[in-house]
Amino acid sequence: MKALKYKKGSIILYSLLLILAVAVMYSLKNCNDKYYSVQKIGGSSGDTLDVAIAYSPMSYYIYDDTIGGFNYDMLRQFAHDKKINVRFWPIISLDDALKKLSDNQFDLLASLPIDQGFKTKFDYTSDIFLDRQVLIQRKDASGRQAVNSSLDLANETIHIEKDSPIEFRIKNLSREIGDTIFIKSHPELSGEYLFLKVASGEIKYAVVNEKITLPLLKHHANVSVNTPISFTQFQAWIVNKQDSTLLKSLNGWIDSIKSTPTYRDNLLRYTHLNYVNKTISQ
Repeated sequence: MKALKYKKGSIILYSLLLILAVAVMYSLKNCNDKYYSVQKIGGSSGDTLDVAIAYSPMSYYIYDDTIGGFNYDMLRQFAHDKKINVRFWPIISLDDALKKLSDNQFDLLASLPIDQGFKTKFDYTSDIFLDRQVLIQRKDASGRQAVNSSLDLANETIHIEKDSPIEFRIKNLSREIGDTIFIKSHPELSGEYLFLKVASGEIKYAVVNEKITLPLLKHHANVSVNTPISFTQFQAWIVNKQDSTLLKSLNGWIDSIKSTPTYRDNLLRYTHLNYVNKTISQ
């Protein structure tokens, strides 16, 4: 399968890419060893871990006929080490994924920034990698951007994924600057879609995780992501609060693998801008 190239205003092409991604991911069967050593409460049978995973370089990605992504590779390694099956469920809507996680249809969501507000609803694993939230905005014809600091966001509207931890950060930012920042939540749009809607001029501002923007910037020179909205944050997987056994197993594995060359090599591989751009342009 040849990778699709992003072009200006390429929302339709991106939609087709996501459809293809869903079709491919639904057909995957990984980790065939039937021995199951981690108790769980998910929607599949007892030997399968149901993982909700978003389409991004740090989650899963399709390039040529290969599927990759940092979270994807790490979770496959976890399943291999624990001798269990894993079933990946590609998601577009974070809101829908969180509801299914609450309803035990998913066992795990990969991944979200660690946020105190979300800790009342879900349990976070040990941190997996670092990321930060950035403002997506268009540049004018001379290459200038309208927002250069958080103070410039007073009385502006920011578009985000529904139920994203980003909402808490923007509300705190509004208090910090002493003025109103309006928030528009989208239950049906992922971070990539929000980026493309800004690029096409459909919306003015959006906030997403910085690593989501890496494969998109090369093909959208009219977009700036140079204004951080948060400090660098730890990213982690989240599980249902009832699933303490799975959480303990995940944390033990994460804490042990982070000292290995496998972890360091994967992290370098997927956080390298040239590599990420290559996966899109092939």
